[in-house]
Amino acid sequence: MDKKVSIIVPVYKGRIYLEECLESLLKQTYPHCEVVVIYVKGDKKAQEIIDKFQKDPSLLPVKIKKNEGISSTRNLGIKISSGHYVAFCDDDDFFHPQKIEKQIKVLEEPGVGLTYCDFQVVNTKSELLTDASVPEWDLNKWLKDTYIGLSTLVVEKQILEKAGLFNEELFASEDFELLLRLSTLTTFKKTKGFLASRRIHTSNHSRKTSKTLIERYKIYKKYGYTTLGLYTLFRNLFLSNTIFYLYEHPRLYETLKKIKR
Repeated sequence: MDKKVSIIVPVYKGRIYLEECLESLLKQTYPHCEVVVIYVKGDKKAQEIIDKFQKDPSLLPVKIKKNEGISSTRNLGIKISSGHYVAFCDDDDFFHPQKIEKQIKVLEEPGVGLTYCDFQVVNTKSELLTDASVPEWDLNKWLKDTYIGLSTLVVEKQILEKAGLFNEELFASEDFELLLRLSTLTTFKKTKGFLASRRIHTSNHSRKTSKTLIERYKIYKKYGYTTLGLYTLFRNLFLSNTIFYLYEHPRLYETLKKIKR
């Protein structure tokens, strides 16, 4: 169990959380990691944070001239990376210490090329809002609920390259579209445990709800899932905004959870 894992971190609007993110990645119990952090030249805040970790040999800072979009940035990170496996972490999310170690054990099982895990949802203060327990892999179930978060997965780089990396023409749901292609190339398997944290805040890219859901519907249609795409479009137009509202009003959220019990 000594294959390197490259963790790709694009720095964007969440850079105010970047220090917590990088600290969590550089403290993984799995010893064979490199952290490829990509940021725009001249971003003084990002540079200041990255400088705090400059002595760590696992950190690979990459400066780019301008932001060409999240897919382009992630693809650059994949191409630069030297790991056998690739993981992703948005700059406002963070990993729990044993995430990579536990997921590598699953990836060593015959035929498994991608693994994902449960995650926790936290607020801007890193306070727990809820545990998000996700199902074992089932394509039909996933197409309805799209329960795999990008910051939860680790995938074999060779399979990622075979799939063609992220589609840089997409405005959103680029991870969903990539997972659709990957699902035809390898076996997905869940790693048990809440091993990553996703942060909810007002600058989340996924908050652009209408545009994001319409873009996702186009992907469903492209791959022959038009009816299912319409179902998820109308369902999520309501659910997404409601969920984000509840996450930002934890007292109301806790009250509703107690009523549900």
